[in-house]
Amino acid sequence: SIFAISALSITLGLFCGSVPINWLNWIHHPHSQTAQLSRLLILDFRLPRVINGFVTGGLLSLAGVLMQVLLVNPLADPYVLGISGGASFAVCLLSEEPAGQVTWIRRIGLDCRGQCQPLLLAFKLEPV
Repeated sequence: SIFAISALSITLGLFCGSVPINWLNWIHHPHSQTAQLSRLLILDFRLPRVINGFVTGGLLSLAGVLMQVLLVNPLADPYVLGISGGASFAVCLLSEEPAGQVTWIRRIGLDCRGQCQPLLLAFKLEPV
């Protein structure tokens, strides 16, 4: 049943949007201008978005399971461990910087540091 739900959500993600795509027209008249526009919308815009959503969701669930297993705590999540708060604090620190002086490398580095420090502290404080 999870595969059926996944297939349905992929189909809806590909064919539903602000520009409607008639898949029957796409199949019966593959060389028409509307079919080419539909192909462009699906392959260049919607398919990467759907794949990105599935990969991101899978990696987030994997990260949650790994936190629970490594900490031997079934209630461990980013909010309980302080990872979300650390990332929010890092974003607050970045908002105080002048606009032209924050590069994207520094922004990513500070955000990762804000996420990792509470996690490392949780690993250090957690008795094994």
